[in-house]
Amino acid sequence: TLYVGDYAGNESIKVYKVRDDTTPPSVFVSYIVSEDNITTVTVRAKDSQSGIKLVKYMEGKRKADDFMPAGAGTELRLKNNKATFKVKKSGYYTIYAIDYRGNQTVKIIRVKTVSDRR
Repeated sequence: TLYVGDYAGNESIKVYKVRDDTTPPSVFVSYIVSEDNITTVTVRAKDSQSGIKLVKYMEGKRKADDFMPAGAGTELRLKNNKATFKVKKSGYYTIYAIDYRGNQTVKIIRVKTVSDRR
């Protein structure tokens, strides 16, 4: 609630409702297989309220808690809500995103390389 008054006796009161951000970031993951046996994984992360604080990935099927130690996972730098990383090995990869309010998202993708597709 905001109150404003002046020396002439004019007063105004305004009530604003502040809503907390409880919505986790949206994460979309895809990959492209190249002929040189290197696979490029593309990550798109968005958060319409508080914004994306951090995006990381790790090999394997992981949970959000696996990313909690400061050095755990490989950080991705988003540019226009998009980042990529390259892998040479087939398997599962987990992408983790957290916004500035602490809401977390985990996405798991199964990646196949060229040698595994023949």
